[in-house]
Amino acid sequence: MESKIFQPNSKNILKASKILQEGGSVVFPTETVYGIGANALNDKAVERIYAAKKRPQNNPLIVHVENLERARSIAHFSKIELFLAENFWPGPLTLVLNNGSQEISKKVTAGLRTIAIRVPKNTTAISLLKTFGKPIAAPSANISGEVSPTLATHALDLKKDVEMILDGNYCEIGLESTILKCGEGKIDILREGSLTRENIKKVISFEFPKIEISLQSPGKEIISPGQLLTHYSPKSNLRLNVLEPSKEEVYLAFGSKKASIEGFSLSENKILTEAARNLYNYLRLADEMILEDPNSNKKSIAVAPIPNYGLGASINDRLLRASTLKR
Repeated sequence: MESKIFQPNSKNILKASKILQEGGSVVFPTETVYGIGANALNDKAVERIYAAKKRPQNNPLIVHVENLERARSIAHFSKIELFLAENFWPGPLTLVLNNGSQEISKKVTAGLRTIAIRVPKNTTAISLLKTFGKPIAAPSANISGEVSPTLATHALDLKKDVEMILDGNYCEIGLESTILKCGEGKIDILREGSLTRENIKKVISFEFPKIEISLQSPGKEIISPGQLLTHYSPKSNLRLNVLEPSKEEVYLAFGSKKASIEGFSLSENKILTEAARNLYNYLRLADEMILEDPNSNKKSIAVAPIPNYGLGASINDRLLRASTLKR
């Protein structure tokens, strides 16, 4: 069967744009994870995304646009929201804004009056957005609740439901965007991500010194993408904060790992950005060691303690949501 993975040259970007115009689905890289994209103005195209991912219909999608100007044609920005966009776009920030567009499919917003928007920092993604000329609705290109894709081959999980996968190699960051919703005198973090709370505080502290930043726990009323309590999960069970794994566990270390222990080190030098970039790929590889080798004695995954500050807080968020027992 012909491969659906293509290099992101100008010819294939044009081909991908045509697929989107015709209501099809295209997987493309961003700096965070790979997304499965569809025309955000087309109800049927958006419905295909939900069906492909087996995603709950009440879980809204992130709309990707090429620049702030396009975002402002879709949504209303307050002063603080505009400040955040000007400072962090393009980049791994998603803003939940008041929807000002009659054209965006209500399937994208799950019927909410708000809309989640971001401008990705990835040349392939921006090239596709500019060539297509319309907003692209694009959640992560994986089955809902499972591990997000950081390589084009990971998106083959959805190969029956997409016409094309654009290969951008490894995602630069490897962890989803941070999702913020701004209110009167406060910023709610709806999902911790690759833009850290410390970075946000540092940038807004002079212009908005009285703004409070608070983390909203997942699992409450869904008002944006990324709020499901159980998410980002490998197929195998996961045990966290493990210093000494058992012989039946594949180990994800943080720092050096004994040669006798089977598994991977998220970062030999304990660098959080490296650990974030490796996290999803190594969870997938650990799953393969457990589930695809008939001679393996491995039954589950164990993960070393990760420092709970900066990007480590976002990594721990993903691990905690992934650790719900499956059997």
